[in-house]
Amino acid sequence: MPGYVTGSNYPKILYKLENLIVNKDYIKLQRSFISAQQGFPIFSNAKLFSMAVNEVEDNTQAPRPLVYISALSAVSLAVQGVIDVRTPIGQVTPVSLMTLVLGDSGERKSFVQDKFLKIFREIQSEEIERSNKGLAAYNLENDVWLEKRRQLVRRLARAEDASESEELRKCLICHEESRPHVPSAIRFLYKDSTSPALLSGLQIYPYAGLITSEGKEILSGRAFNDLPKQNAFWSGENVVVDRVSSGSTHISNARLTVGIMVQGDLFGDYLKRRGEEARASGLWARFIVANPKSTRGNRFISSPEQSWTAMDEFDRRIKEILEKGINGYKCGEGREVLEFSREASIAWINFFNFVEREIAPGGYFDRVADHASKLADNVSRVAAVLSYFEFGSVEISKESLLDAIELCLWCSTEFKLLFTSPTKEERAAETLLLWLYERFDGGVTKVRMSDLQNHGPNSTRKKVDLEIALDILSDKIDVWREDGVKYVGVSTRSKSRRRYDDTKLKGR
Repeated sequence: MPGYVTGSNYPKILYKLENLIVNKDYIKLQRSFISAQQGFPIFSNAKLFSMAVNEVEDNTQAPRPLVYISALSAVSLAVQGVIDVRTPIGQVTPVSLMTLVLGDSGERKSFVQDKFLKIFREIQSEEIERSNKGLAAYNLENDVWLEKRRQLVRRLARAEDASESEELRKCLICHEESRPHVPSAIRFLYKDSTSPALLSGLQIYPYAGLITSEGKEILSGRAFNDLPKQNAFWSGENVVVDRVSSGSTHISNARLTVGIMVQGDLFGDYLKRRGEEARASGLWARFIVANPKSTRGNRFISSPEQSWTAMDEFDRRIKEILEKGINGYKCGEGREVLEFSREASIAWINFFNFVEREIAPGGYFDRVADHASKLADNVSRVAAVLSYFEFGSVEISKESLLDAIELCLWCSTEFKLLFTSPTKEERAAETLLLWLYERFDGGVTKVRMSDLQNHGPNSTRKKVDLEIALDILSDKIDVWREDGVKYVGVSTRSKSRRRYDDTKLKGR
């Protein structure tokens, strides 16, 4: 598994955002990167969504990114059957999301995900019950159909002339077309399904979610590892299913939300086995990724009473959207296409161009160009999903778009940490940080800059190398001048996170 980069390029990326995008609304993006160092971004436009997230976070004290992205997967699952989104350059795409959250055992992944998927399971159970009730009527209709078929076959066998035989053949063909269909239950939740089972289910109802809090089930399953089909579903392309017994079947207009929560070591094992293949296929580039700081050890109970009123409203809205999608599909209705407002379109194009610039050599997205190439698309999807959930069939506002950009940029930093190995400069910065921490643990509070150059790690003894390392460590290390002497010491901003950073460094 790639190393965890402890350094930060946030100041550089903020500078580029300020200078490359001439739009004062993008000042909001600065908070994204500042909060990326301090915690998860806070969103103001998606009020119902945020209230539900806050309530679950307060009641479970699970990491905020884990809660937020779990809720986002649930909303994507509901909304994908109702809308598509048209980007400002005219491309109509699905709004289905793929999300990945890493979290060790005890992070309350299952409880959080169950809260947001509760209403889906209830409606799915109702659909199964409705289907079971229809079996009795089907059995009776099928018995009648079979008896009539037997009579037609017997009459055809006894036919005495060609005209009678031809007439009976036509009747038999017509009868075959009227064969009763077995009532099939709509299913939209899968977690460890085989590829054939998932594809068969999508033929019955084409809007589903491959979602689990035990990601090993999905990562080791055939459904997820059918990489070309996963990419095709994300893009909204038709999928061809080849079967020896029944020939080829086309799955058209299907939508698939993927939500994976998995322990870090299990995901590391997956990356060793299939990570290179999946990355090369472009699959992981489509994912919104988070590897949040654990809250274990800080989850204290302040009140024995818990309120779930915000989640009740969340469930009500999800049910409303989900039932609209089911009824629309049964009635043969198409999906609505959500558009961006003029102001949002301009902001989206500015963001798209910013990302494109940063893919260039030396840019922020240089080593994750595959991820960056899908970033504006994911921003469109997140903005559409949250906008429709909150406001229904209206244009996507600039505020909703900026919220989506804030989230996706935060997750971009997580993607880089997870999927890229440290550069030479970042490794040197980590070595310097460990060297400094050893001295700070011994009671030293500050170190002369000259001592770093003369006695510090070999990789940062040159002035230029030391300056680069200190820039990378700017959120953990303070540099100041005192009585004409330049010193380096622990940043007051980093003390509360010191233990967590040490764990990351030692766990590499």
